[in-house]
Order: sequence, then structure tokens, then C-alpha cells
Amino acid sequence: MSAKNEIGIRIKKVDLRSSIPLPGLALRFARILRIREDKGLADVDSIERMRELYRRQFKVKAKLHSV
Repeated sequence: MSAKNEIGIRIKKVDLRSSIPLPGLALRFARILRIREDKGLADVDSIERMRELYRRQFKVKAKLHSV
């Protein structure tokens, strides 16, 4: 059995977390905003982009706590 990547969705996330015990990332408190029928597989964020967002969220949180 295999999965097909046919539906694009726009999500709102609260934050990204390191997924334990499996390596990877998890969206915490993610909410589906809408189905994106106008977007294809080439338009989705890559795992590299998700990792960059994960690293960046700590920089933003650090700035908020230093004010």
C-alpha cells in the first residue's frame, strides 16, 4: 500500500517540535485553513524549509523573552 500526494492544504501551526522517538518534525496544534486545489506538489514546502522554520522559531522566541 502506498500514499499518494494529491491534495494540498494550507495549515496554521502554533509551533514545530522535534518528533520523538522518530527522527523528524511534528506540527503542534496544527489547524487546516483550507484545501489548496491551485497548488501542486512542486509548490509545497520541503523538509529543508520545515527544518529552517524550526530553527528560526527559537530565534524569534529568544527575542521575545529578551525584551
